[in-house]
Amino acid sequence: MTAVRRGDEQLHCHGMRYRSHRPALFPAEHSAAQDHTKHHKEKIMTAFFVATVKIKDPEKFQEYAQKAGESMAPHGGETVLRGKMDGVLVGQADHQAVGIVSFPNQNALSAWYHSDAYQAIIPLRDEAADMTIATYSTPAS
Repeated sequence: MTAVRRGDEQLHCHGMRYRSHRPALFPAEHSAAQDHTKHHKEKIMTAFFVATVKIKDPEKFQEYAQKAGESMAPHGGETVLRGKMDGVLVGQADHQAVGIVSFPNQNALSAWYHSDAYQAIIPLRDEAADMTIATYSTPAS
């Protein structure tokens, strides 16, 4: 649902509210619709880190997961899913778990992955588990 009001213009989209604090005399400078467009562009750029995991050492894997999580925060990374596989409905799977992390955009994901903090724990990751890691981005719905 969309709601727009003149003057102190606002727009609602997907539960978010955007406001434009612009004088009504200068309508071409900025509008809530521009904020809305920016919101959708940013949404398109959301990036995901998806890791399928075969755990070799559960204790080391827990240590890796904790350190990896701590290293993501400065880059806007948020865990979406971390869990063990319950079963396979179609095809074959050779992993036991999956981790999915969202980042504001692909640049933030790349900055995290190449950061000193994450690079320092890669040896621990490799001792703890065999992983397939891929990145994805999602378009606005």
